[in-house]
Amino acid sequence: MRKASQSQNLKVNDAEMQQILLNQNLKKIRLKRYEECSTNITHSQQKYSIKKLEEHFNSQIQRK
Repeated sequence: MRKASQSQNLKVNDAEMQQILLNQNLKKIRLKRYEECSTNITHSQQKYSIKKLEEHFNSQIQRK
């Protein structure tokens, strides 16, 4: 009887460990996605501001 409860405890501990590992992996994935998204936003903002600067300089050149 005691062996059965020990193996059940091991199974529960195994399942808990699996759940903990899954949660850690999910956190890592979410963090990575967040970093990718924020990087994409800054890249698009940079592209936009560069485009705006080019337009501004082109309009200045055309005025002269």
